[in-house]
Amino acid sequence: MAPQPDHLTATTVEEAFNILDAARKRLEAYMLSLAPGDGMERYRAAKTAPVELDIVINDADLAQKAAERHVFARQMRGGGE
Repeated sequence: MAPQPDHLTATTVEEAFNILDAARKRLEAYMLSLAPGDGMERYRAAKTAPVELDIVINDADLAQKAAERHVFARQMRGGGE
């Protein structure tokens, strides 16, 4: 029986990095089984190996915080708005 799709949710950048890293390692493990030869064999197999990946990144809050930090840093340097 095939594994069911996973739905993973992150609420911090660290969690997002961990999920992306785990997903890559999971796919690499499957590719090692599918094409156990050299790296070139896996590279070629990866071009046609089926997988469905759907990523939604809602980074609006993060972008806002970064913009606020940028404005603050500019103000501290005397650059104004």
